Amino acid sequence: MRILAWPSDVSLRSPSQITFRAETRHPLTVKVNDERGEPLLGIVGRWHSLRSAGTEWRHHDRLTKAFERGSTPLDGVGVTFIRARHVSAMPEPSESREPWLLWIDKPDRKRAEFMVGDELQTVVFRGDHWWSWSQSRGIHTNDGRTNYGHGLGPSEGLLKTDLLSRALRVEEVSRGTLVGRDVIHLRGLPRAIGTADEHFLVTQALHPFGLGADEYLFALDAEEGVLLRSEARTAGAPFLIIEMSEIAFNVPFAADAFVIKPPTE
Repeated sequence: MRILAWPSDVSLRSPSQITFRAETRHPLTVKVNDERGEPLLGIVGRWHSLRSAGTEWRHHDRLTKAFERGSTPLDGVGVTFIRARHVSAMPEPSESREPWLLWIDKPDRKRAEFMVGDELQTVVFRGDHWWSWSQSRGIHTNDGRTNYGHGLGPSEGLLKTDLLSRALRVEEVSRGTLVGRDVIHLRGLPRAIGTADEHFLVTQALHPFGLGADEYLFALDAEEGVLLRSEARTAGAPFLIIEMSEIAFNVPFAADAFVIKPPTE
């Protein structure tokens, strides 16, 4: 597994200085959907800034098979799709684990670092503008064009949970703690898909967590409503796990935290 380090010029505090103060917490009551009586995700917490580190673990063969199953519409749904698979002459490991880092300062500043293949990708958002950098591709930007997007890497789905309750039947399993935070453990089972619109919604909601799973496990931060961990499983075996190894809310950032500084030669 590769190790990413917090850049010294990005944050005013190192990870070892992150503290969690229980007296500042306001326990979150899980909202219930009146119609189905299920926990309702998509809760907006009180936090204004966030810094997190984590990993994405994949079992490649199970992930590929699950994705093909999940992205293939059922007969009669009325969706046209094209499938392509990359075939490499080099043998690949059966599993991989890659690190990621995430900084958010509401309302519209974000920074993420994650691996794309063997390269570190860095992306910064300020309003409608984003800039990205990697060693092979250099600097890229959308120059403010809203039709030219960029992702935040594996962590993106952990913060956007509003569609999950529409794609999954969600139930509370237990309560516990994770990375120093009180969490609600949830289990989600896919809802039946009968129309093209439902197929699109499920694909949009579940793609960040692993399409094609027959079971999803989540750890929801009980105070702030973000996911600290997700696990996609098929036939009882996991194929995609995205989890935070540390998180801090409402932390200060250096003035240039949301500026890309490519390394000098």
